[in-house]
Formats: sequence, C-alpha cells, structure tokens
Amino acid sequence: MARWIPPSDRIDRNEHIGRRLFDEPMLVGAVDQRSFAGLLLSHFEETRDDELSLDRLGRSSVDSRVVNFLRPLGATAAVAFRSSKRFDGWAVLPAHRLTGAVREVVLPLKPSPEPNNPYHAHVDTQGLFAAEPSRHYFIALHLRYLFTGPGSSVHRASDKTRPGFLWRVSSAVREWLSKRR
Repeated sequence: MARWIPPSDRIDRNEHIGRRLFDEPMLVGAVDQRSFAGLLLSHFEETRDDELSLDRLGRSSVDSRVVNFLRPLGATAAVAFRSSKRFDGWAVLPAHRLTGAVREVVLPLKPSPEPNNPYHAHVDTQGLFAAEPSRHYFIALHLRYLFTGPGSSVHRASDKTRPGFLWRVSSAVREWLSKRR
C-alpha cells in the first residue's frame, strides 16, 4: 500500500498533527543525569515569526510510512541549529483537539506543503495574544497545555514497531538489576 499523501487544501479533523521535539540540555556538567521525558515549554516556543511549524503524521493515527519519510527531515533540521541537537520525535495530537476553541483561544491550522515535505502544516499565531509583550510565551504555554492533555502522545523517533530479542532481554536484565539495589 502506498504512503498517504495529504490533501493540500484542507486538514481533516482526525488527522494526527505533530510538533518536532529536539533534545534540550538540562544541567551543564552533570554526566549521570537522567533524561527528561516530559514536554518542555521550549518545545513550543517560536520567536522567528508568527507561524508554528508542524507535521501531518497520518490520516486517523500516526502512520509509520509517513513517520519513516519524515524522520530524516527531522534529523536534518536537528543539525541545522546553531549548536547541533538530536531529533527525538514528535508531540502528537489529533487536529480537532488543536483547532477546537480551548479557553476561548482558537488556533488556525493550515496545510503548507513544501517541496521536500508534503506533510508540512502550520498554526498562524499572528492574532493571538496581540496585546501581550511576551505573547510567544503565552502561545507556547497554551500549546504545551494542549499537547499534554487528553488524546495527546509522544511518538519517539527511535520507536520501532517491535523491539528485537536482544534488546528485550537486555532491558529485562537492566530492570532486574535496578530493583536489586
């Protein structure tokens, strides 16, 4: 079956929309620091312009063929930062949860396919919190609220459909050893 190609004129309400996640350093110099698995506010801050970049990940759920197509684009975007980062995956939400009015805030979601990414979409934030001097902070706070609410998930870039036997055994041994301490 061929990979899903989204319509370029509309976004259906059940499409799954993702915001790319990149690793964020937590403490400088801490070598044994555990990684933070939650969503940071910085994942949703966009100060470059009034369009928040998103990816359309599937028609009614996260489509593995679409994710496999977008994963290299995310990895390329990660190394384009001033200091290179690691691409971790996507924070995912159904489109109707993103575009529905929450606390009287409506986020206009628009398809914006690019030549190398037919799955690109964006939220136009130009009219949101216009009177606030720190409007990008409030927009990021609202988006984090939506992406951590009901129906949301995190799709890791390294997720495989089924881990291999050796990985499962080593994971079970690590878990057993950690309980013995």
